[in-house]
Amino acid sequence: MIRAPQLTHLGTGSFNTSEIVAHGEQEPDYFSAFAACKSLICLSGFKEIIPKYLSAIYPVYGILTSLNLSCANISEEQFKPVVRQCHKLQTFW
Repeated sequence: MIRAPQLTHLGTGSFNTSEIVAHGEQEPDYFSAFAACKSLICLSGFKEIIPKYLSAIYPVYGILTSLNLSCANISEEQFKPVVRQCHKLQTFW
């Protein structure tokens, strides 16, 4: 993502560290990766997300027009603060 700041749509798939830790790799800096995406307007595909990673997406909340958390394993209370920061949001699943 850091190398492709022009991205406008991103489907994340799984968004956790279980596979990374299993292979002994360093955890990615998700916050910096999302901060580099200045054109990202659509974010989807959260099949697995650890609630603590919601803050990593913070840099793009203000520019998102579409957010799909329909498959995310987070509670309503956990995603309320996210939605409050998405001022341009037009589509929310």
